[in-house]
Amino acid sequence: MKGSRTDAGPTAAARPGSSGRSRRLVLAVLAVAVLCVALGTPLLGSYGPTWDLALGEYGYGHDWLDAVEHGRTAELGPGYVRSAESRAPHPDFDGSRFPPQLVYPLGAMASALSCDLLWSAWGVLPAMSAHHVPVLLCLAALLATLVLMGGRRLGPWAAAGAVLAAVGQPQLLAHGLHNLKDFPEAVLYTCSRGSPTASSSCARPVARTSPNTSSRDGRRCSR
Repeated sequence: MKGSRTDAGPTAAARPGSSGRSRRLVLAVLAVAVLCVALGTPLLGSYGPTWDLALGEYGYGHDWLDAVEHGRTAELGPGYVRSAESRAPHPDFDGSRFPPQLVYPLGAMASALSCDLLWSAWGVLPAMSAHHVPVLLCLAALLATLVLMGGRRLGPWAAAGAVLAAVGQPQLLAHGLHNLKDFPEAVLYTCSRGSPTASSSCARPVARTSPNTSSRDGRRCSR
């Protein structure tokens, strides 16, 4: 029809170079994650157990994982005897005097599973280093998510460089190698905010009105 506009212009998916930019972003995300794991693994042995994890997560994680594997969840409680002990030498973590409601089960069981595989079964890492592996994987996931979020605005390699510079911050690096309790929580929260669903909700225009004017000039996160 004359006067009507039939072509709204190229969509984001059809813009020249968008596919190449997406590929570079994926490569940057993978490169940062792999580099984090490769450089972080040798550092895991520098950290031992923290006092609260030694009383809670490490011991309870092994108990809970053993109970699930052998269908003995009804027996869980103080004094639970595992079906099989870890390969020696492994620290003797006794959590019988630590309240189980203060233990975070996801991290505890992930740490126990990592130890069972990487130390008890395969012997490729020392026991405590194997317990720390899930925390290192959380750090890699955090960095990859930050590169993904920043790459949409800064470009993939600029975002990767910024994230790698930030990880040199001592507190972030140290917690990202051994803090099984707090660090995974922070990572899961950040990853949830960087998910495509969260990003699209934050990019959606929100109507704002005032006594004098009404406009759709704001963008804010609806969460």
